[in-house]
Amino acid sequence: MGKLTIRELSAGGLIAALYTILSLVFLPISFGVYQIRIAEALTILPFLTRAAIPGLYIGCLLANIFGGMGWLDIVFGPIITLAAAVLTHLVRRLSRSTISALLVGLLIFFMWAGALYFLTSFKMTMGTAVGTILSIVSLLLMTYTVFKQGDNTGSRASVLVLKLLAVIITAISIVLLITTGDIYFIVVGALLMIAAWLLVMLLVQSWFAVIIIVISIVLLITTSDIYFIVVGAFLMIAALLLVMLLAQFWFQGKNPNILIAPLPPVLLNAFGVSLYLAPLLGFNYWFSVQMVGVGQLIACYLIGLPVLMALRKRKVFENE
Repeated sequence: MGKLTIRELSAGGLIAALYTILSLVFLPISFGVYQIRIAEALTILPFLTRAAIPGLYIGCLLANIFGGMGWLDIVFGPIITLAAAVLTHLVRRLSRSTISALLVGLLIFFMWAGALYFLTSFKMTMGTAVGTILSIVSLLLMTYTVFKQGDNTGSRASVLVLKLLAVIITAISIVLLITTGDIYFIVVGALLMIAAWLLVMLLVQSWFAVIIIVISIVLLITTSDIYFIVVGAFLMIAALLLVMLLAQFWFQGKNPNILIAPLPPVLLNAFGVSLYLAPLLGFNYWFSVQMVGVGQLIACYLIGLPVLMALRKRKVFENE
């Protein structure tokens, strides 16, 4: 792979500093089992540049030193981040054919299944049955719409409907989440608002599928736990977004491997960090995997993936 250039070293240093700063600015939600470490959005950058690999390691090391979680987090946290960064860098070598599409398809399935779990705990009622069917219809409709309309931008009416939907989701998020007074739910609510407006920008062709997915989410809710409702809704919307992106990439003949780039940090942090975090804080291991994994999904896919796609489009980093 060769030595890093001066430019790459500078980029790595900037990434390390940015990771540390974001972790400390959002300190209340960057550590512990209930976490959404915003800095983890940067862990997708090795897909574009190898300079991000040492940068993320150093940034995570510095953040964990000041995070107060102890020596286990200081030693093993950066190692897990380093391993995830290397895997993310290797993801770019996957071919367009079956492997990339299959991995994205599996990710979509697990997001959809996870949404069902959080929203319903797999309790079967008439409402959840209808909601499940509608969610599948929405995912299929999204795929069909992308292939049918191709690169058309959609009508003004579609954009207007999506904007109205985003306003409604925003209003509900404010009323539902901020009134709890819990900083964790406030941040999650804010991120869901961002997701709503991303849908406005990206799904101008597919407003009907969005409406169906929202109806399905409402029908699927059988829990009164606000955290489960928020996470389940996010996972269902994320699954719809990935279906749209996968269909678009495939339709345009592009490699969908960029959609897998956030996956290594999500999996390695969920399963790896939980190995020491769960006993350290007195939580069940699998509970910790769920909580850390959800936080990683939000950071890496809701924030990181749009950033990654924007950076690649603008060619901010030169490909090796």
